[in-house]
Amino acid sequence: MLYIKWLTESSNFAYDQSGVPVLKSQEYPDTLAAFDGIELLEDTTAPDEIADLAVICRKKSYAEQNRMK
Repeated sequence: MLYIKWLTESSNFAYDQSGVPVLKSQEYPDTLAAFDGIELLEDTTAPDEIADLAVICRKKSYAEQNRMK
C-alpha cells in the first residue's frame, strides 16, 4: 500500500511517462497540455444482471476447450 501511495503521489511517474496525472493537483505533462482543464469521465459500472458476464463466458470457453482435448 505504501508503494502505491508513493508511486501515485510522490514519484512523478505519470508525468515522466506522459500520462494523465493521478491526482487532480498534479500538472499535465507538456504532451497533454492541450487537455488541461477538461472534465475526465469515469466508465460506468455494468448493471448487476450482466456484471459477471465476462466471467461466465470465460468459464464456458474454458470448459469447451477442455472437452475438445
